[in-house]
Amino acid sequence: MLYGMTMDELRREQPHIFELLKTEFHVLITAYSDGEKIRFSLPLLPPPIHTFIYECNSNEVEKLTSEDFFLRTIISSTNIPIDELLISSLRYAQDARKKDKDYIVRMGKSLARIFKDDYERLSSVLRRVV
Repeated sequence: MLYGMTMDELRREQPHIFELLKTEFHVLITAYSDGEKIRFSLPLLPPPIHTFIYECNSNEVEKLTSEDFFLRTIISSTNIPIDELLISSLRYAQDARKKDKDYIVRMGKSLARIFKDDYERLSSVLRRVV
């Protein structure tokens, strides 16, 4: 029910509302699982359309973010908010590791190598991660 109306009533009263209410999201594939091994590339075949998406558990997040490959994939992408995605991904990975400071230092060093000519950007990203 939406504001005291059933879905059928809503369809009759405001049929255009379902054209406005849509959920859309974009996916950036950074790696895939080939059995037990994580491959940091695109899969051989794309996922089928309308495939269900599930949130990774902590173990999967740790595997996917164990190396800096995911950072490089994000940074080389286009048409996405790169810095915001970096920050969010690093926070999520750090949470999966129970706030492991050694991990974030290692990823910070990787970002320093990647952003070696852009100190302001590096500083901005790192300040917002911690």
